[in-house]
Amino acid sequence: MSALAHPRSRRGVATLEFALAAPLLLLMLAAVSDLGFALLDKMKLASGVANAARYAVLTQGAATATTLSAIIGDASSLSGVQTTVSATGCFCPSGSPAALAAATCGNTCSNGAMAGTYQTITATYSYSPVMPGYSLLASNALSEAATVQVK
Repeated sequence: MSALAHPRSRRGVATLEFALAAPLLLLMLAAVSDLGFALLDKMKLASGVANAARYAVLTQGAATATTLSAIIGDASSLSGVQTTVSATGCFCPSGSPAALAAATCGNTCSNGAMAGTYQTITATYSYSPVMPGYSLLASNALSEAATVQVK
């Protein structure tokens, strides 16, 4: 009987296989977890922008960029969110997805609707990954935007 055929000669094979496979499995687990955390932060950012857009509509465009930024920060519970408020003025929406074309307030748009006042609220957040190599797979910059008619 040869040494390879003996049952005791296979002792430790499972341990060796696990030692070789475990780092790869842990790396994959960390990558999936990092992606999950990034998606969670993106959903939080989207929620914050939605709340700010809702507030802009309720105040009929009177809310300042500082107030909308604070709402986004509070609703998303993310720190370091950069917010911009733009496209305040009279526009006619057209197309799908809607694009805004400058118009005079009170005039009728080409689609028959009245020109209205719109605000675009954009928020960006720099995600801090758990894994240093995350930036090789995806961008660390998360962004959300909402355009709402305020009048």
